[in-house]
Amino acid sequence: MKISTYTYYFAVLFLVLIFFLGLLKGPIVPDDIQSKNCARNVVLPFNFGVTLNCDSGIYIRLASDLNLLFENTRVVNDRNLTPGNVEQATPGSSVLVWIISKPIIKIWKSIQFYTENTVKNVKDSLNTVYSQLNINQTVDDSFENFTDLIPVYISYIILNTLIMILCIILYTRTLKIRLFNFKPVFAFCFLIGSIILINDVNKQFFYSPGPQIFRLLCPVFTVYFASRILEAQNISKEYLIGSFITGFLMLFYYIFFVAFLTISFAFFLSKDKGYAGIHEDHTIKKYFFATILFLIPSFIWFIICYLINDSVLVADMTHEGFGLFIIIEKFNSFGFYQTLIFFIDSIIRTFFHSLIHSWIIVFLLIFSLFLIKLNLNNLQNKLLKVCFFFSIFSILFFSFYSPGTSRLVFSSFLVFVPFIGLISKTIYEKIKFKNLLFSLYFVIFIFYTLNTIIKTEPFGWYNEKGSYYFIR
Repeated sequence: MKISTYTYYFAVLFLVLIFFLGLLKGPIVPDDIQSKNCARNVVLPFNFGVTLNCDSGIYIRLASDLNLLFENTRVVNDRNLTPGNVEQATPGSSVLVWIISKPIIKIWKSIQFYTENTVKNVKDSLNTVYSQLNINQTVDDSFENFTDLIPVYISYIILNTLIMILCIILYTRTLKIRLFNFKPVFAFCFLIGSIILINDVNKQFFYSPGPQIFRLLCPVFTVYFASRILEAQNISKEYLIGSFITGFLMLFYYIFFVAFLTISFAFFLSKDKGYAGIHEDHTIKKYFFATILFLIPSFIWFIICYLINDSVLVADMTHEGFGLFIIIEKFNSFGFYQTLIFFIDSIIRTFFHSLIHSWIIVFLLIFSLFLIKLNLNNLQNKLLKVCFFFSIFSILFFSFYSPGTSRLVFSSFLVFVPFIGLISKTIYEKIKFKNLLFSLYFVIFIFYTLNTIIKTEPFGWYNEKGSYYFIR
């Protein structure tokens, strides 16, 4: 075994470590404008610190007490705050963190004497927002046992870490490589796969409680299952299993609706493999049965909600800032044509803003296709179609979901990373100047990693040209 092979792996691991430690370098949003930018700055020991999303408190409350999923109103010091039922339709993250937190809480209580200063610093940081807004309130008013919420927060970081590990496992299995099989070609693929870890979604949400981290799992999971369907002997079995798992993941984040559409598209592409006894009516039956399997997890959960609370709330269907409400309002006020123009504009803005975060993926995709001279095998050709399908529909999904504002839809480009890894594996095995190629990519990734850590994006808001700014 050559030492250089290990060097490749350690170099990539070092970049990943630098990224996640770099995110703790301190709050990014200036203290005096954090509340206006949906941010909460937290100062940590040893001069570390993070900027959390302003919704983080909601997710921590829910994971500390699952009964709050059925909380209809929340009033603190005569102020109406967001109730817990806003996440009632997607309880997955809250339930998992609640489970993880049980042993963490016991450990935390046993070392509480050593953590008093940390708790005080966090409280002081969060109370700064109330002072700035002249609100007669503290975090102790908002949270009954604030100290007990720290281990719940830690549990969220553990969950996010586990999701990232799962992403890498799915990525390596899509490429049919073993993570701990120390070959230069695998290290090269691992470097490309590090984009799954080093990105703007993790920058904003890895240390900030919430379900947004599933925007990274969804595209990686989708390509993995699409490849299984395209290569399987029993295509129908893989499709139905994937549909049910995707339906279960809908309880975590609704972007998995796009995953279901995409693996259905992969099933359609797989028909030319000579699938035994395939007929049009047989295919329609499979799509119908897959849809039923996809809906079952949410259906069961909604029944549970009705049994407990006599109702179920899908908050995003009723919120004024989301797609269904806006499309009805626009259509009633301005008619079909103006509504269509409005959503076309939303699609363009969402695509453009997504592209800002994904320049390295676009570069690697174009460069890799150039190196392989567009000479793709059957599987690679179909996976590329699957990736484009997911990319287009994820843009459409978020354009409809939140047309009034542009979202960080990194998923729509991240979906290409497993495909890039797959063809890069072929490129690396055939190219003569392997060390030079790895060195070139590694230099690019050093710049990408440091730039991702240092820049203020994606905190703040977009202007119409796609640039970020802080509201002051």
